[in-house]
Amino acid sequence: MSLFYEYRCYSLITQLAVRTLGSYNSLRPTRLEKWGTHDKDTVAASVKRFLEWDFDRVIPAYGSLVETNGKDAFKAGYEWFLGYALQPT
Repeated sequence: MSLFYEYRCYSLITQLAVRTLGSYNSLRPTRLEKWGTHDKDTVAASVKRFLEWDFDRVIPAYGSLVETNGKDAFKAGYEWFLGYALQPT
Protein backbone atom coordinates (compact mmCIF):
# COMPACT_ATOMS: atom_id res chain seq x y z
CA MET A 1 0.00 0.00 0.00
CA SER A 2 1.28 3.41 -0.82
CA LEU A 3 -0.14 6.72 0.17
CA PHE A 4 0.35 10.22 -1.11
CA TYR A 5 -0.68 13.44 0.55
CA GLU A 6 -0.54 17.16 -0.12
CA TYR A 7 1.70 18.30 -2.93
CA ARG A 8 1.12 22.05 -2.63
CA CYS A 9 4.83 22.82 -2.33
CA TYR A 10 5.80 20.79 -5.42
CA SER A 11 6.08 21.92 -9.03
CA LEU A 12 2.97 22.44 -11.14
CA ILE A 13 3.83 19.38 -13.23
CA THR A 14 4.00 17.19 -10.12
CA GLN A 15 0.74 18.66 -8.85
CA LEU A 16 -0.93 17.96 -12.21
CA ALA A 17 0.30 14.36 -12.23
CA VAL A 18 -0.92 13.74 -8.68
CA ARG A 19 -4.28 15.37 -9.42
CA THR A 20 -4.64 13.10 -12.45
CA LEU A 21 -3.87 10.07 -10.30
CA GLY A 22 -6.56 11.21 -7.85
CA SER A 23 -4.40 11.62 -4.77
CA TYR A 24 -3.88 15.36 -4.59
CA ASN A 25 -4.36 16.72 -1.09
CA SER A 26 -5.93 13.52 0.23
CA LEU A 27 -4.44 10.56 2.03
CA ARG A 28 -5.39 7.68 -0.23
CA PRO A 29 -3.98 5.32 -2.86
CA THR A 30 -3.98 6.42 -6.49
CA ARG A 31 -6.66 5.67 -9.06
CA LEU A 32 -4.19 3.32 -10.76
CA GLU A 33 -3.91 1.28 -7.57
CA LYS A 34 -7.69 1.31 -7.15
CA TRP A 35 -8.29 0.07 -10.69
CA GLY A 36 -5.39 -2.38 -10.70
CA THR A 37 -6.00 -4.13 -7.37
CA HIS A 38 -7.95 -7.34 -7.80
CA ASP A 39 -7.79 -8.74 -4.27
CA LYS A 40 -9.47 -5.95 -2.33
CA ASP A 41 -10.52 -8.36 0.43
CA THR A 42 -6.85 -8.78 1.36
CA VAL A 43 -6.36 -5.00 1.30
CA ALA A 44 -9.43 -4.55 3.53
CA ALA A 45 -8.09 -7.10 6.01
CA SER A 46 -4.73 -5.31 6.15
CA VAL A 47 -6.33 -1.91 6.59
CA LYS A 48 -8.54 -3.21 9.40
CA ARG A 49 -5.41 -4.49 11.17
CA PHE A 50 -3.80 -1.05 10.80
CA LEU A 51 -6.91 0.60 12.22
CA GLU A 52 -6.63 -1.53 15.37
CA TRP A 53 -3.42 0.36 16.20
CA ASP A 54 -3.43 3.58 18.20
CA PHE A 55 -2.04 6.31 15.93
CA ASP A 56 -2.77 9.89 15.03
CA ARG A 57 0.17 10.81 12.78
CA VAL A 58 0.82 9.39 9.31
CA ILE A 59 4.08 9.64 7.39
CA PRO A 60 3.17 8.89 3.75
CA ALA A 61 5.55 7.57 1.11
CA TYR A 62 5.39 10.92 -0.72
CA GLY A 63 4.09 14.31 0.26
CA SER A 64 3.52 16.00 3.58
CA LEU A 65 3.10 14.52 7.04
CA VAL A 66 -0.36 14.19 8.50
CA GLU A 67 0.24 15.51 12.00
CA THR A 68 -3.26 15.04 13.43
CA ASN A 69 -6.35 12.97 12.62
CA GLY A 70 -4.20 10.66 10.52
CA LYS A 71 -6.16 7.58 11.47
CA ASP A 72 -9.41 9.14 10.24
CA ALA A 73 -7.76 10.30 7.01
CA PHE A 74 -6.21 6.85 6.47
CA LYS A 75 -9.57 5.17 7.03
CA ALA A 76 -11.39 7.58 4.69
CA GLY A 77 -8.78 7.06 1.97
CA TYR A 78 -9.14 3.32 2.08
CA GLU A 79 -12.91 3.48 2.25
CA TRP A 80 -12.71 5.41 -1.02
CA PHE A 81 -10.29 2.81 -2.39
CA LEU A 82 -12.48 -0.14 -1.37
CA GLY A 83 -15.79 1.51 -2.22
CA TYR A 84 -17.43 0.82 1.14
CA ALA A 85 -17.29 1.85 4.79
CA LEU A 86 -14.97 -0.16 7.01
CA GLN A 87 -16.59 -1.52 10.14
CA PRO A 88 -14.54 -2.04 13.30
CA THR A 89 -13.55 -5.64 13.97
